Amino acid sequence: MRRALVLLLISAAAVVAAPTIAGGGVDEGGLDVELVSPIEPLTFTATFESGTCEQGDFDADVEANDEPVTPISATQSDTDSDVFTFVLPPGTPAGVLSVDITCDNGDGNSRESGVREWASLAVTKTVVGPAPSSATFTVHVACESTLPDASATDLPDDFAADLHYTAVGGIHYVYGDHAIECTLSETNTGGATSTTIVPEVVREDSGGPYSATVTNTFAAAIQPTFTG
Repeated sequence: MRRALVLLLISAAAVVAAPTIAGGGVDEGGLDVELVSPIEPLTFTATFESGTCEQGDFDADVEANDEPVTPISATQSDTDSDVFTFVLPPGTPAGVLSVDITCDNGDGNSRESGVREWASLAVTKTVVGPAPSSATFTVHVACESTLPDASATDLPDDFAADLHYTAVGGIHYVYGDHAIECTLSETNTGGATSTTIVPEVVREDSGGPYSATVTNTFAAAIQPTFTG
């Protein structure tokens, strides 16, 4: 069973507490902050546009909507000392990601900051009934840009992702940095009796949060009745 999920993000004139995205995520300051991939792990890069960092120790502060976030990892590139990569917890609240980095420029320290507007879609898998423990499920998310030109963004205008789940269910995320329309379908139902994806359509005019639930139902086996 197919359902459509529309992820509509409308432009905001400035970065605010609940931002919106239209022409692409806003990037301000001396750091170019980019969303690397539409699927987990949630990864951003931050690049010093001045090109002044040397290899060595650095300090970084990351905030999501003005709240501190502790990265899973924060590393400096071995091949380009001005590029830093941050892997964040998958459920990090979407909106405005702010990054502030202090690095060694060879003659003291350089400090720059930058921001990126982004959105996330949480797709929850729920399994009802006696599903085999070996059952697996695949939810396909096909996203198309609703903009005439999203070239200012880091992700492709259109993209697709496959989210994989086991019989215990769980949550996976799809991330975006521009206005997109996403269609969800389940390409592997795991042998379920029925599949539903709700809500069928989500229309939002803010930064989210966005969510969908995919439910697979397994019917109980009918037990034979014996009479003596």
